[in-house]
Amino acid sequence: MVPASRESVYIASAADNPGDWMFRCHVLAHQMGGMTATFRVA
Repeated sequence: MVPASRESVYIASAADNPGDWMFRCHVLAHQMGGMTATFRVA
């Protein structure tokens, strides 16, 4: 397993649809390894 790099990125988005949203890696094996995150638009 490769350790996390602790890098940051900025993502531009139009957050105009309230709710809980998930973003993930498109490789299923990566998702199973935890490459998913959620964010909430209020």
